[in-house]
Amino acid sequence: MPGATCKGCGRPITWAVSPAGAQLPLEQVYSYRFEALGVSDPGRPPRVDRGPAVWISHFVTCKNREQFSGKNRERS
Repeated sequence: MPGATCKGCGRPITWAVSPAGAQLPLEQVYSYRFEALGVSDPGRPPRVDRGPAVWISHFVTCKNREQFSGKNRERS
């Protein structure tokens, strides 16, 4: 579901379904490309370009991920 937020940390997430049918919280992040020092102009700082967006598991970045682990999660 686009527009959802993590109940643990409040960051935006998007829900997806794995091939096995499990629900996965995903977070969009960006990659960055760095130009090597001194390649085009010695003395100029390296250039940084934002690369394409990629989706990763929100469990990688969530500071409160332990509250969602199977052994710690409350069952109703």
